[in-house]
Amino acid sequence: IDLFAMNPDVYLDSLSDIEITPILAAVPDSSPIERLLLIARKPQMLSDLKGSRLIIDNSGRGSTPQRWITYYLRNAGRDETAAEFFDSVEEVRTESRALLPVYFGKKDAAILSKNDYDAMCALNPQLHDRLHIVGRSNPVASTIICLRRGSRFHASDLILAGEKLLENPNGRQLLKLLGATKLVAFKEEYLLFDREIHNRTTPAKGRKREGGGN
Repeated sequence: IDLFAMNPDVYLDSLSDIEITPILAAVPDSSPIERLLLIARKPQMLSDLKGSRLIIDNSGRGSTPQRWITYYLRNAGRDETAAEFFDSVEEVRTESRALLPVYFGKKDAAILSKNDYDAMCALNPQLHDRLHIVGRSNPVASTIICLRRGSRFHASDLILAGEKLLENPNGRQLLKLLGATKLVAFKEEYLLFDREIHNRTTPAKGRKREGGGN
């Protein structure tokens, strides 16, 4: 295998196990990085959600949403994981299945991307009127494409091919599988906040050696 598509948390966890270099980043909407939002039914502080029911739009994001909320809790002075702070944590695969249960009172809070939240509110303004943002993350990366070191393929050629996927049907199908509108050349800055979350939420003995690069 020469190419790996993975979430940032999987990439950071894998650095000491396989020698890979990130070369491309998926763009879900208009940017390869996006913010996560913690949404609730009414204006409240994070502490007010203790013991509440959380639902997460995972959509291929791996453990990043749960790692972020744990990071957010620790920044607020609470030494708890999401599973410890909330009464229940459920993961779903679409933004509507995460947001609508909060809107209808079946769940207390949801985590989803700002892009998806804005898109749903544009279609249904009542969502914006009745739901409230409790917290928001710094930008996190989406899927990244990594090349195995020592591969016979050249990174520059693969980056060029990745950036042209929109030009053919097979390429567009691959983008759909990746949940992306396009691929762009990877930049290390895309992972800045992912690395911070990873370092803050991974036990010291379980941390992997960081490496890679453009």
